[in-house]
Order: sequence, then structure tokens, then C-alpha cells
Amino acid sequence: MNLLEKLLFGEFCAHCERREVGAYGLVCDPCLYSLRPEPSFREVPYADGVLAFAPYKGAAKTLLNLIKFQGAKKLLEPLAEVAKPTFERFLRKVDPDWVSFVPTHPLRVWFSRGFDQTEELLKRLYPEYARVFSRRWVPRRPLARLKGRERRSAIKGVFELRLPPPAVKGKRFLIVDDVVTTGSTAAELALLLKSAGASEVFFFALFDGSA
Repeated sequence: MNLLEKLLFGEFCAHCERREVGAYGLVCDPCLYSLRPEPSFREVPYADGVLAFAPYKGAAKTLLNLIKFQGAKKLLEPLAEVAKPTFERFLRKVDPDWVSFVPTHPLRVWFSRGFDQTEELLKRLYPEYARVFSRRWVPRRPLARLKGRERRSAIKGVFELRLPPPAVKGKRFLIVDDVVTTGSTAAELALLLKSAGASEVFFFALFDGSA
């Protein structure tokens, strides 16, 4: 296959555009495994702490965009593999009663990528997770396009608790998300849990998008 054919048929890495794609497709193995733990700890209203595995830039941004916008579900396997040691250390420190995730908008799950990337990530990090939240069908622009106050306003009233009050009261929660940016979603979910009687609410994000 010549160079033109490789370009036309997507045989080059989507990130570096130099090497041929690896075992998981779309990106080469060196780019795929270039991610290294660069944990950052964020302070978010109502939450007791938010830990992110690495910054949302470079190969990290390319990989997550491929998962979210091109349905590259296979790429979740190596991402979970590299993030798991950091997640497990945080899990032991928090020692939660419940581990759950931030659900994606149902329209994107059913009509766009066909899966919830954050739930699929958590399946690989902690198979014993629970579905603590449900997400309402609220029409709005994607959160990624909103900033600051707009994002905080858009997220209000979007989530509901699936657990009965006795299951929440006095319990510690660890919630997983793919990216934490402004912290608006984490703050909203932490407030929801704390209002229902949760004692502590922590978050683990794959990437920190605040930079």
C-alpha cells in the first residue's frame, strides 16, 4: 500500500500522523501508551475532593475524542489499563460505600456513539459499581461548548438519585467521570448527594480539562 492509499484509508495514527495504527486501531501503540500519571487534585464546591489521572491534552485529548465522537470503544481498554493503578490507590484512600459514574446524556448514548463512555470506563476499573444517578432528557447544547456560568446553569436539575434515602444517608461516595473541566457537574452531583444525607463525596476523573 502506497502513502496516498494509507492516507485515504486511515492507516496512519490519528494523533501523530506518522506511524501506522496499532492493535486497537486509529492510533499507534507509542501514542496510545504515551500517557503517564500526572495526578491533579481539584477543589470543587460540595465535593470532598476531585482527583484527575492526567491533563486533557496531547494524546489524551485525541484518544478521548476518538472514543466520544468516533465510537472507538476499544480504546477504553488501554486507557483503563494505564489509569487503574492511580484509581485503585484513590479507591483505597477514600474507602467508599458506593462507586458510581456520571451518566452521559441518553441521546448521545442511543443515537450517537451507542455506549456511555464513562460507564464503560468504570466497568474496566471497578466492575462492582452501582448506577446511583439517572439523567433527565433535558434539551441543551453540549456542555463542552459552554463556559462558566452557562455550564453551571445548564446542569441544574439534570440529574436524579436512583437510591432510596436510607442507602445514601451517612455513606461515602466515589463518582467517576471522563473529564472534569469547570467542576460544575461534580458540584451539582455532590450537592445532590449531600442534600440526601451523604457524608462524603469524592470524584475520580480520567482527565483534567481545566488547563
